[in-house]
Amino acid sequence: MAGSNVGGGNKGSTVGSILGAVGGAVAGHAIEQSITKKAGLEITVKFDNGSMSAITQEADEEFKVGDRVRVLSGSGSTRVTH
Repeated sequence: MAGSNVGGGNKGSTVGSILGAVGGAVAGHAIEQSITKKAGLEITVKFDNGSMSAITQEADEEFKVGDRVRVLSGSGSTRVTH
């Protein structure tokens, strides 16, 4: 709404409102990105049968090369855990 005070007359007011709305949308998107952004891992798992799979998930657990892990799948997602 601060943009509606920019420019003289009706045409300037409309342009100012549009610019204000676009600026607000850009700022809102940047804030949302910083709040929802999380670190992730791509974990390559070698199964006991010799097959391999790469799984991407949130980096909320620490893994080391050679760790034995469990792979849980359900509801369209897959997760690696200890």
